[in-house]
Amino acid sequence: MKPTVSQVYELARALLGDTEVPGGQLYTDQKLAPFFGGVYRKVFRAMSSASNPYVTDEGFYDLPANTGILDPATAGINNLDELLWIEERKPATGANVAVSAVTLADGVATVTTSTPHGRSVGDSVVAYNIGQVSENINGMWSLTAVSTTTKMTFGGSVITGTWTSGGNISYSDEQFRDMAPTTRQRFVATSQSGSPPISQFTWMGDVIQFHPSTETRQLRITYKRSGEPPTTPSSTVGIDDSIDVLATGLAGQAAKSFGNATEGNDLLASAFGPSGGRDGTIGGLLFELLQKSVKAMQSQVWRRRAFAEPLWDSD
Repeated sequence: MKPTVSQVYELARALLGDTEVPGGQLYTDQKLAPFFGGVYRKVFRAMSSASNPYVTDEGFYDLPANTGILDPATAGINNLDELLWIEERKPATGANVAVSAVTLADGVATVTTSTPHGRSVGDSVVAYNIGQVSENINGMWSLTAVSTTTKMTFGGSVITGTWTSGGNISYSDEQFRDMAPTTRQRFVATSQSGSPPISQFTWMGDVIQFHPSTETRQLRITYKRSGEPPTTPSSTVGIDDSIDVLATGLAGQAAKSFGNATEGNDLLASAFGPSGGRDGTIGGLLFELLQKSVKAMQSQVWRRRAFAEPLWDSD
């Protein structure tokens, strides 16, 4: 589970014994916020240096017909550091429907669409550009309930926040196919006849450029996150199972800043190892998180990265 910043704050307060008043008496969100970024970056750097899959993410987007350029922000990807690979497929006819409401019950999301979606229980759908709730609502979901022609429930979802506007639901009967990356010098942006799959893409400054297709293509973009810490309490941290190490490290930094050096050092040792992470070694809860994620990575089937040449020029 990817915790929210608010959940990290709450656990940090619990570790510090500041739970009598909701939101804390001493360790309020405002007092904890200045320390959260540093703790988050320490955890993220450790995960990233180990090429850990916990710091990668996926974005989905239905690229309109005859479109050759995509700004990742348009697809709701605002934390892209490194583009890893892109896959594509053709959506089903009439598959893309707009979201008109999102309701949450114990974190499980039920989405209402503006027009009938045509899906059944057990079908898979892609959600993208749904805003104002935690970003982990955007992705691929299996439907556990379809109460009406315009409602669907995302099975296994753990979502927070309040929806206000935006979002699309799309689906396809095809499997995703790899697209071939190329460098800027070798890329020639030409349209393809006969509505074939998109064959190539390249990274052009701040946008992704494609050989456009004459039909809409559904994209799955796999990327490495930037490591920029989230700032709002409702934002999702983005690292699975990281709440314990983040909250313990945050509690330790906060305790030290408020003059409780012994308690703070003990908490930092629990989070990052005997040195509290000061000497670059990794221990404590951070080591356990790395071990857990490595085991999860080993149990997955990983395909070879498709890149035959670098996406970016050396200059």
